[in-house]
Amino acid sequence: MPYLLVPQGDATLFERLRERPWLPDRVPAFVLLDGTWSQSRKMLHRSPYLQGIPRMAIQPKTPSTYRLRCQQCAQHLSTVEVAIALLEQLEETIASSILHAYFRVFAESCMAARHGHPLTKPLPEMATLHAYNSHNPQPGSNQFPLPAGEG
Repeated sequence: MPYLLVPQGDATLFERLRERPWLPDRVPAFVLLDGTWSQSRKMLHRSPYLQGIPRMAIQPKTPSTYRLRCQQCAQHLSTVEVAIALLEQLEETIASSILHAYFRVFAESCMAARHGHPLTKPLPEMATLHAYNSHNPQPGSNQFPLPAGEG
């Protein structure tokens, strides 16, 4: 069953969901609307297929660190921060930390580019990602080489 993550959703729904064991063929799906707050509100209200999905809220442990756009409220998170918080609360610690590392590198690289320069020093998250990726080949990284003459 899908669940729509929205700030005004039911926080107790997430807790009740965590109490039930998940069967391999019944793992819940989570829908996150990606856009500005006003775009997300419009998507929610203009999409009939979203109306029947239970609305769930998660309680983030930390305020937003996204500095590329200003948040109107300290509790507002960017889409990727919601995904990170969701993974944390689902106790998917590796997935959460890797996504957080990618987010931090992305955000810091964008801020540096915005000011017209590259990153001046490597971030600790870069080493984390390098270590993770060296043990977990990425799709398209010659894991499945194409036959000669293709690609």
